[in-house]
Amino acid sequence: MPARILQQPTPELYPILGIEPRTPEGRNAVVAVVARDHNGQDLPADWSYSLAWFLDLYGSATEAGRLDGALAECATHMIALGTGEGEAAALVEDIGYALWRCSRSPKLIGDLRREIAVLTDRLVRRQEGGGYWNETREGVPRPGLRATALATVALQRLGDDRYHDAIRKAVSWLITQVIPDTGALPRDAGDDDPEVIATTLAMEAIRRSDFVDDVPHVLAAGDAWLVSGQTVLGGWQAEPWAEDFVAALVLEYLARQNEMLPQVDGFLLMARDFFRKAEELQLEGGANNRRLAAIATVHAVEMFLYGLFERREDLALSAFRENGTETLGPREALGALQAALQRIGVLHAPQRLSHRRQSECVGRAA
Repeated sequence: MPARILQQPTPELYPILGIEPRTPEGRNAVVAVVARDHNGQDLPADWSYSLAWFLDLYGSATEAGRLDGALAECATHMIALGTGEGEAAALVEDIGYALWRCSRSPKLIGDLRREIAVLTDRLVRRQEGGGYWNETREGVPRPGLRATALATVALQRLGDDRYHDAIRKAVSWLITQVIPDTGALPRDAGDDDPEVIATTLAMEAIRRSDFVDDVPHVLAAGDAWLVSGQTVLGGWQAEPWAEDFVAALVLEYLARQNEMLPQVDGFLLMARDFFRKAEELQLEGGANNRRLAAIATVHAVEMFLYGLFERREDLALSAFRENGTETLGPREALGALQAALQRIGVLHAPQRLSHRRQSECVGRAA
């Protein structure tokens, strides 16, 4: 992979190689990617999404103009996907892919939220009653596995609780489409050939759903097939994308499995919504919005702690005071968590929770 990235800088590969932003190696990566963008040769059709994602993560004020240009190209592409009706409407796979690319970058989510809202609404309205999305191949509509997997992961990453039922139906259908002999999924229903993109995204959709504890055998078989499908050169192949991009997609999934939390509810759902609101306020800018973002972040941490208390029985903690109606508050919740971790041996005195004092100061200020 390091040799390939020298020949053709692929933005998605740098994080996988452990190259950190704001380091000399990260700066070299920016120079290489910007040079490829400037030359404009052999750029994939979705280059603007890769460039915007990469410059938001690795770039500096020097690349602000290029980042704005890439964001404008992404917006134009998404607006085009949102036009047309009936036979003139964009393919579900194209809409799901654009939304999935946006979901990987807070900058894209914030700057393109209107375009995202339009496409998300259009996507949900086109879902079939069985939970899948149709794609038309050679004039015949067929349930699309890749299209459904892309749409489902996009809704999981970008959507809110309104899409809970749509996501659940889609994941339930994807599970039934696994090829028994391989554990993989094809691109379209009825096909016999397993496909890397459909399988990778379907496995992620399952991991992010509330089915995850019921089908560990499905996940184990799908992951094993992905690993076995690696080429002798270390990559994976899936048309029409370049091998380097496909390798980045698969490796990112394999490396981040433990971060893919199942569909949440209760306190954890509120924590997610507060975090998203904080990101939105921060991106809008302005001193007042920054203060509101700080307040939303404190509430997000508070809700996360309460959700943790609910899910971790070994902590023996409750989000509520003895009256059963009043919650602890972020300061007391952090203190209770620290005491519980010391009690069960995760922390050993005089160890304390990292950054606890800073969190309490922020909470009091908010």
